[in-house]
Amino acid sequence: MKLFKTKSILMFIIIAIIANLLLSMPLTAEENKVVILCFDGVDAGMTRTYMEEGLLPNLKALSEKGTFANMATTNPPQTPVSWAAFTTGWHPGKTQIFDFLKRDAGSYLPTYCMVTITSNKLFFGELNPWIFGLLAALILFIVVYLILRFSTKKKKLSLFVSLGTFIVAFIIVFLLVRAWIPVEITGANNNRKGTPFWDILNNHDIKTKVFNIPVTFPAAGVKNGKLLSGLGVPDVTGSIGKPAYYTTDEKFKPATGEFTVAFNQMHLSSDGIYYTYVYGPDRKNLRFLNEEGKEEEIDLQSLGYLNEEEEIKSSPEYMFNNDVILIPEEKNEPIGIPMKLTVNTKERQVTIEIQGNSQTIKEGGWSDWYELRFKITPALTFVGIGRFSVQEVSPNLKLYCSPIQFHPKYAPIAISAPRNWAEQLFDRYGIYKTLGWGVDTWSYQEDLISPASFLEEAYYSRGLKEAMLYDSLENFDHDVHIQYFEYTDRIQHLFWRLIDEGHPYYDSKLAMVYSKSIRECYKDMDRIVGEVMKRINDKTDLYVISDHGFVSWRKAINYNTWLHENGFLVFKEGITSDNRDMELDDLFQKKSENFWPNVDWSKTTAYALGIGNIYLNVAGREPNGILDGEEEYNKVRDQIVKLMPQTVDPDTGMKPIVAVYKREDIWDSFDPKITPDLRVCTNEYYRVSWQSTLGNTPPNLYYDVKSNWSGDHCSADPSLVDGIFFSSKKVTKPTKPKLVDFFPTLLELYGINPTEYSPSGVNLYK
Repeated sequence: MKLFKTKSILMFIIIAIIANLLLSMPLTAEENKVVILCFDGVDAGMTRTYMEEGLLPNLKALSEKGTFANMATTNPPQTPVSWAAFTTGWHPGKTQIFDFLKRDAGSYLPTYCMVTITSNKLFFGELNPWIFGLLAALILFIVVYLILRFSTKKKKLSLFVSLGTFIVAFIIVFLLVRAWIPVEITGANNNRKGTPFWDILNNHDIKTKVFNIPVTFPAAGVKNGKLLSGLGVPDVTGSIGKPAYYTTDEKFKPATGEFTVAFNQMHLSSDGIYYTYVYGPDRKNLRFLNEEGKEEEIDLQSLGYLNEEEEIKSSPEYMFNNDVILIPEEKNEPIGIPMKLTVNTKERQVTIEIQGNSQTIKEGGWSDWYELRFKITPALTFVGIGRFSVQEVSPNLKLYCSPIQFHPKYAPIAISAPRNWAEQLFDRYGIYKTLGWGVDTWSYQEDLISPASFLEEAYYSRGLKEAMLYDSLENFDHDVHIQYFEYTDRIQHLFWRLIDEGHPYYDSKLAMVYSKSIRECYKDMDRIVGEVMKRINDKTDLYVISDHGFVSWRKAINYNTWLHENGFLVFKEGITSDNRDMELDDLFQKKSENFWPNVDWSKTTAYALGIGNIYLNVAGREPNGILDGEEEYNKVRDQIVKLMPQTVDPDTGMKPIVAVYKREDIWDSFDPKITPDLRVCTNEYYRVSWQSTLGNTPPNLYYDVKSNWSGDHCSADPSLVDGIFFSSKKVTKPTKPKLVDFFPTLLELYGINPTEYSPSGVNLYK
């Protein structure tokens, strides 16, 4: 009996050990799949409130099965910053994606943090005319020689004619290639540092599909998986998104003028027919060679676009009727495709004709996509896509055109990996948005379209992503699926004022109709989660996450104005304020004269740039730096860190600044040449102004936010804007997960040691 008990105890111990080993072993791809649904900007507090109200039943069920917790966001809590951390497992100091904007190294100019637009060699660069000329001539020489050699016995004549053909062919092709094919063309570099976790998984035969995660442009590096780029993909102008607006209303002005829009003022037409242009890319990143091998402009007349007789006829009507496009003489001016607008006031509709595509759009409606062919030279055509919304037919025509985007089938820079996957998606779904900032927030922010049109457009953008998600899960032939949705963030940005009665731009009448828009987008998110839960089995790990939350933005604070008032930023003699208005296009056009024209750098010690960054004017780093040595540097930093949070808004009695962080206090490593010296984090109801973001110094320290963009997070202290974390499995430690935790968690799930990549996070299940 005693022996039996001993054997039983030993057997129990052995079984327990084996079970523990089996449970702790990493799962193989065949045993486990993972789905991560990424909803931008979903706030933990709002989610918890809506769950308690019974509005989010699917998320409620997921939390009861597994885990719901607040997600700790990054510092700063911005979309590209957060998702770069999620992707690589590195904090912002290491990824070097620490803002939307940054200081261009070696200058005082702002530049785009995610992507650098470049001019890349096309084919063989300056050797293009020679190589293509020789290849064409050699092929023609061989063909002619063989034909003559077998058709006549005159060997010398055959050789002589073939050589003549070679010379003529070489000259013709050489001249055509030099005139038609540039030696350089637009390219792009992704500035994010670190290795995406899906690249590592793919290298270990774990297949992934990644849809639209930010900071993944240009697309590259996916071996066993597929990736479609997200935020970072520009429009055809190189901007984050530049729409166009056509109107006959001479009194119309944009709401703020801070988001760049191409305005096209048209005079009222008695017959209701208008001719104008759809503007696309410019030619500033194209370089051609002249006879001496030096750079020259395209000779437009020699290419047949305009000649001396037609130049006086180069109106949009003439060009429309003769199928000619507009190529301006200046390289930085956009190329235009003529279009015809026929207004039917009786039927309240507009017919838009562009390059043979005619569509009739009702007032308040949206067109289908137009494929737009911008023929730069006879051998070089750029294909873009755009669509229109008719906001008003009469008494004034008001027509909105979306930013012109890369055509998914003909993108000049890779927007997917493998590169042909974007084309495969086009073949299955038709035209889809490729612009990284996929929801046209500029449109409603500048009062170019109605709130109803904006919401329709936002859900349209969501719809195709949703279709791709469900199709991929129905045929779940990969192991890890990552899907990103942005509409939850964009709707909150523009409709927050309608749920905040204390907001200076609160509108009670508009709130009666649209105050539920944010709640509805949370419910829509919950619906998508429910649809996904139906399509996966119990062996699939499901995560629903967001990168940050939201607070109301009632007042803007001008950081550069604060620096000026406190003696850190000094104007040139005789100048007391900087009363210019900057706009987003100033950034992308890189007109250096637009930035800092009134600053005296010989006396300035600090300046603000980006959505919350302060840089010190350091000798040897800045072009005209004056802070020399560690003692001077630390003295100025310590003063700003101490003084700025003490600032009190006299109108509210609140302190707008929660804290000013030194970079080494929030990031354990960084590049000191490009990383901001200080990070300023705002309180609830406050955010850094758009003008300070671009380096401007307005006369007043504060101004009320009277625009649709009324909710924000970008410069908020991270403690105020937690995101969400849902998991189908129980997570007990850490109690507040971080975005960087996904990197080690997913790698260890599949038996891969993450330590060699030095992640900033921890495994969520250890």
